[in-house]
Amino acid sequence: MISDMKPENVKAAGYNYSKIRISWDAMENVDGYIVYSASSENDTYKKVYTTDNVKKIWYINTNRKTGQTWWYKVRGYQIVDGKKVFSKYSKPDSAYARSNKVKITDVDCSGFIYRTLDLNWKSVVGATGYQVYMKESGEEKFSFMGNFKGTSASIDLPDTTKVYDLKVRAYTTIDGKKVKGYFSEVVSYEFDWSEERLLTAGEEYIRNQWPGTTFDSTLSSGEEKTPYNGISWFAVWPKRFCFYVSPDNDENWVTVYLLE
Repeated sequence: MISDMKPENVKAAGYNYSKIRISWDAMENVDGYIVYSASSENDTYKKVYTTDNVKKIWYINTNRKTGQTWWYKVRGYQIVDGKKVFSKYSKPDSAYARSNKVKITDVDCSGFIYRTLDLNWKSVVGATGYQVYMKESGEEKFSFMGNFKGTSASIDLPDTTKVYDLKVRAYTTIDGKKVKGYFSEVVSYEFDWSEERLLTAGEEYIRNQWPGTTFDSTLSSGEEKTPYNGISWFAVWPKRFCFYVSPDNDENWVTVYLLE
């Protein structure tokens, strides 16, 4: 009998900054479902939704204040002799409205010698701002990189030879507190040190260190210059870099010996 049954696996979850989604497992031999809500687990539950579509085993509760927790129960019903006969109430579950998942759209590097990581994502409705987290791939714990108002962040990196994992979440400020949304999928980024980019980064660094330096297309030995003739500056470049000279005169050639 339906009076001995109850909906199972009732789950409530924030759907966005003003909505909560409730779902449950389908029951056999029912004619519909009723959803109830309360502002606390032991408060009086009030009916918020009724459906006679037995295939619709979810409901989105709208106009919920961001960050405010609501509790939900569900029960099924049958129509017997023109009257509703109800199942038992489900076990309650709670959730609060919060910003939905952020989608990262692009990651690249720029800035002086390409040591700035640029991260972009799509805006989320209702978000006050966004939080960025990052870690080196292989590490367990993400580090908080800061709050950002727009849909992009630029992060200075100590080492561009590493692979980095990044994630972003939106937050909504309510009554002076940040209500945090769902994290984006984790995106990994490895710097693409193409020959052209490596060459550009190296020349930029050298011009900054030695203003007025000019560059030949060949080494002092007469060998044609490529990004693989020299070596990298600390951990900036993962490959050996060039050896450059300034052709003012032989004695004042700028010879750039960098570390392995």
